[in-house]
Amino acid sequence: ALATQPPSPSEAAHLQVPLMAALRHNDAWHLAGALTAAAAAHPQLASLAADSGDSSSMAGAAAAAAAAASAADGLDFDAEAALLRGAASEVLRDMIARQDAALRELLAQGDHFSKVHVAARGITARKVVAQLLSSLRRLGGVLGGTL
Repeated sequence: ALATQPPSPSEAAHLQVPLMAALRHNDAWHLAGALTAAAAAHPQLASLAADSGDSSSMAGAAAAAAAAASAADGLDFDAEAALLRGAASEVLRDMIARQDAALRELLAQGDHFSKVHVAARGITARKVVAQLLSSLRRLGGVLGGTL
């Protein structure tokens, strides 16, 4: 199943970028919707897997055996769509957790805004707030533009 395969190392690195993770989430949801719509519009697709085996070669025989084993009940588009939606949600949760950690780290630099009356602390707090607002603005743009 496509949705159950873990991302490759290069894909995992790309998913560290909020925009790429949001796009992956959006793409997986779109594919899940397309699978669901295809199953509803064309119920005959579920029976194609049983008829598609080519046993004329060794590779064809192995493919036919694998197809027969996995498609004994036909293709299950709804199950694949559910797997895609689950993978999409996992990508989004991971991205949100990373962004939450980054924002908390930024807030920690402000030393919880204690002793703001001290000039140096006040300047630090102002910088932290500016960075935090900038980060939230960028994240909002990424999420609003892709989801």
